[in-house]
Amino acid sequence: MKKIKEQKNNNKKAYISEDKLKKTQTGLLRALLIEDNPLIQQIHCKYLKNLHYTVEIATTQQQALQYAFSQRYDLVMTDLGLSDNRNETIIISLRQAPSINRETPLIIVTAYTNPDLKSRCFSAGANAFIVKPLAKTLLEATVKKLCTHPSHRTSSFSAQ
Repeated sequence: MKKIKEQKNNNKKAYISEDKLKKTQTGLLRALLIEDNPLIQQIHCKYLKNLHYTVEIATTQQQALQYAFSQRYDLVMTDLGLSDNRNETIIISLRQAPSINRETPLIIVTAYTNPDLKSRCFSAGANAFIVKPLAKTLLEATVKKLCTHPSHRTSSFSAQ
């Protein structure tokens, strides 16, 4: 896999492959949304679909890891307050296990505002940390920073 574009975030490097760039140009991006609240699932799915992602939903850490270890995603977005996990262990599991999504951009969307938790999430490998409620414009700006889909580069919006 030839590496064609380097992105830096929190002193970590992520590479966009030629295959991934082709997928972004054809609109076949996939996101894994890890969220157990049905209303929030609907809202976040709508936001991601507006950014040209097809969305798969996991409602528990166990289900999320099953998906992440068996299917490739272009973006992972997770809550930290899941019924079977209430901390950053999901990040550690995604980043340190031999997963095909080990380098996939990872956005944390949580109601927890603890600065220590935020720091631990970044140390564990998160690329972004957003406190709920999630504003559409903030998600757009965050995805624009992390991903290379053509519509992300041309959208005009401002983050909160």
